[in-house]
Amino acid sequence: MHTTMKLSLVALLVATASMANAAIQGPTYPAPGGNNWSGNGISGTEGTAVWNYSNFDTNSFSDLYFGLNQLDYGDNGAGLDGSVAPFTFSSASGQTATWTANTTWYNDVTNVPTAATTRLVMTVSGLGANPWITDLASIGLDTGFGDLGAVVDNSSGSDFSLSWSIEANIGSGWQPLNGPSGVPQSSSHSGYNRSSFATGFYYNEAVVPEPATMVVWTILGLSTGVVVYRRRVKS
Repeated sequence: MHTTMKLSLVALLVATASMANAAIQGPTYPAPGGNNWSGNGISGTEGTAVWNYSNFDTNSFSDLYFGLNQLDYGDNGAGLDGSVAPFTFSSASGQTATWTANTTWYNDVTNVPTAATTRLVMTVSGLGANPWITDLASIGLDTGFGDLGAVVDNSSGSDFSLSWSIEANIGSGWQPLNGPSGVPQSSSHSGYNRSSFATGFYYNEAVVPEPATMVVWTILGLSTGVVVYRRRVKS
């Protein structure tokens, strides 16, 4: 193989590797190129909220992930003592992923603080039976984006639905965080049930070969043809 051809091949490999290893971007909303949203509002105070995402522009990204947004609005979390305890990723099984946090609850009668737990439950449908990715290092989301825990892969640009709820357990099972049938607040600690929740998209831009890269491909193809031809003549 001629030296010129070797150099061209090296240049091609370097250019291709640079595109493949581009830093992932986000969080952002909407997704690159836009998307549609519908749902029952920013509920979560009583029962479960359902959000629907559709009409993605697959020409605007090569990789697209959806998960928590821990950067723009602070840590996602919930608490019963006036502070928002950050959620820590707990598990992912099938279409559902769970995050939990430890907090303190003030008894409505005694006002005695007791240990309690809150959790965020997110269920995604429309992206397969096991859409959650927990090995965030493999997709470049392990550092610099907060404690995401898990994200779903929607690089296909498929429509999907997210149902989510924030709940608390004060010793008698899981209940919605707020609302008439939710975890009660101490009358002397009004406003102590708090939560923070935000989501976003993470992505790599669509890979479009630059003109210089196309030239390298062309030169490489022509050089290979010349070398093969010459070898056949000499043999």
